[in-house]
Amino acid sequence: MGATAVITALLAGCFAPTHLPPEDPAARDLPTPELLPLSRVVAQARAQEGAPDMAAGIEARAASLNARAARLRATSLTQAERDAMTGMQARHR
Repeated sequence: MGATAVITALLAGCFAPTHLPPEDPAARDLPTPELLPLSRVVAQARAQEGAPDMAAGIEARAASLNARAARLRATSLTQAERDAMTGMQARHR
C-alpha cells in the first residue's frame, strides 16, 4: 500500500496546478520589460555590493530559503517507502 501512495503522489505532481489565480487581463496591457545587456546588470550589481541593507536583505532571504529547504526535506515517508522509492529510481536510471 505504501508504494501505491508514493506512485499516486508522484502522478498527482504531473498535472497542472488548479490553485493558481486567473490571469489578470490588465497585465496584458503592461509594457514589455526593457532587456538590458548582462554587462550593465553586473555593473549595477557591483555598484550596490557595498550597501549594508542590501547585504542584510540577501542574508535574510538566504536564511529563509535554507529554512524552507529543510522543511521540504523533512518528509512523512516511512523508511520502507523511502527504500521503495530509491529502488524505483535505481531501476529507471
